[in-house]
Amino acid sequence: RVVPFEPNSLTQALIQDSVADNGTLEERLRVVRYQFYFEAGKRARGDGDDSVGDRLPAMFVEAGLTHIEVRLCDKSAALIPPYDTAEKRARVAELLSWSQSFATNRDYIRSCFLAGGGTSEEFEDFTAWEISQNERMREQILAERFIHPGGLLTYIVIGTK
Repeated sequence: RVVPFEPNSLTQALIQDSVADNGTLEERLRVVRYQFYFEAGKRARGDGDDSVGDRLPAMFVEAGLTHIEVRLCDKSAALIPPYDTAEKRARVAELLSWSQSFATNRDYIRSCFLAGGGTSEEFEDFTAWEISQNERMREQILAERFIHPGGLLTYIVIGTK
């Protein structure tokens, strides 16, 4: 049996946390567009697929697996103050690290974005917005005011060879 757990990371662009809670439609679509270009570019470069979960059932059929089942993982990655458990502290550390990685990985992110069909102008526009959003998230986390519902779309696909 083959049993991978794989995400659709594009859906994360639609989750509303305490930073994005009052975002406009254009801001939501900007995040979706950015994530789409980034993921498409990452695939085009051969650097992996952040939303491979969507394609697993077809991949299983192509590989000749049988008795294929598709399930969804019901575990969220919610973060709600106080951040007083090991799991919440790990999530805080992950989010703080992630918020800083945008600046340190900017060249790689840009190359994926462009390879996925985005333009330099779109990337620069998104970058300024993303940096401000990351700073707001960081401030809220450090003040223990950041709330994220933790919605994830993770597939569990089961197949037999």
